[in-house]
Amino acid sequence: MAGDTPYHSSGTTDVLPVRRGPWLFRSMLMGAIGFALLFGGFVYGVVMVGVPYQDPTPEMAQREAFHTGVSAWGMAIGGFILLLSVAAIIAVTVFRLATRSKT
Repeated sequence: MAGDTPYHSSGTTDVLPVRRGPWLFRSMLMGAIGFALLFGGFVYGVVMVGVPYQDPTPEMAQREAFHTGVSAWGMAIGGFILLLSVAAIIAVTVFRLATRSKT
């Protein structure tokens, strides 16, 4: 029956290799972005807040609290993205090991 249509071959059917998406690269890129945000938030806190004053005026205390909050949010978002990327890298690696062909 292989000769019925010109689209069927009479030879063996070899399975084409599975093309894997760039998920590992994307996960590592996400990790680099998360680390950059985490580090950027830390540096922002050191530069903008620095060592707090002993007896600040209310305006200085309010400005310091604002910059501390911005720094904390930047570090929290960066840490969360970094944590997600580590989980994604582990998931992609496990999936690739599980679906690796035996040939």
